[in-house]
Amino acid sequence: MQKPTTWMTSTYPIAEARGRIGELARRAAQHEHITLTDRGVPTAVLISAAELEERLGQVFALHACSRQRGVSEGRMSG
Repeated sequence: MQKPTTWMTSTYPIAEARGRIGELARRAAQHEHITLTDRGVPTAVLISAAELEERLGQVFALHACSRQRGVSEGRMSG
């Protein structure tokens, strides 16, 4: 599956999203970012499970690299 090069985004008040959660979840699964607002303030974003998994993998990989780099630097200076 090819990833989109640009992200579609939509914004919905939470009250409206409640009645459309199935539709919004399906749209998020198709790589659309759905921002939910509470009194006009962004409070949450719906993204696809695949995108979340990919982003978490990137965060964990970066964290592991930074920890490894810190350990290596600590050994060199200690």
